[in-house]
Amino acid sequence: TVVVCTGPTCKRTGAKNTLPIFQELAADMGVNVETFSCVSECAECGLGPNVEIRKKGDDGPFYPIKNGVKTEEDVKKVL
Repeated sequence: TVVVCTGPTCKRTGAKNTLPIFQELAADMGVNVETFSCVSECAECGLGPNVEIRKKGDDGPFYPIKNGVKTEEDVKKVL
């Protein structure tokens, strides 16, 4: 599962463009895409758009976050 932040700062830095790319590419890979208005509790908003990576077997509450996921190439690296 990937969680794309759609909070105000991430939207301004490109999440509104990143989300459809994830939705298109993840479907073919069997990866679930979710959204949340802010995935960061550690002030990473300025580094966005941010994507939280939840791998099978991982136990939260804190998951790895990839910053600056803006392009199709960035999305492919995450997936």
